[in-house]
Amino acid sequence: CRRKSRDAAGEDGVAHPERDSPVDKESCSIDEKEFASTRESLVVMVLTTDCRIWTWDIDWHYTAGKEKIATCPAKATPLVWLPKPSLVSLLSALPRSISSFTVCPTPVAINCLGSEAPQAMVTLAAVTGTGMLDIITLRAGLGGLLFPVVSISLEAHKDVVRGLRWLG
Repeated sequence: CRRKSRDAAGEDGVAHPERDSPVDKESCSIDEKEFASTRESLVVMVLTTDCRIWTWDIDWHYTAGKEKIATCPAKATPLVWLPKPSLVSLLSALPRSISSFTVCPTPVAINCLGSEAPQAMVTLAAVTGTGMLDIITLRAGLGGLLFPVVSISLEAHKDVVRGLRWLG
């Protein structure tokens, strides 16, 4: 995979993001670390105790980044804008109660209908109070909410599983 330099400027001395993207047009591949560093926002996802999934979309310039964080409250710049949460899904529609979940770090391409192109979907791995492992895909539903669909269920343990990590 050949990557183009991010700080390369054109003949006019100006960097062109569309021309200097982390994607090499000839090889059509993406370097995941480079792609993540070019994101313009940070997405934070939270599962509440009432089985609602909330997300916050935070612009990078509101995070500390490479700048030093102010140690004195007087030196800290006040936030002009606070990120607002958005409800993206309700896991209460699932057949079992969720004790822990993890999100696949990259969207998964799933082809629902044979004649259409595959769509990227968010995939969750969730464990329940009975030790079941559910692989859940969040699909677009009415009103912009994501509708959870259990793709596969596996019996992982005879007791409650308290933690889960997505490897790979």
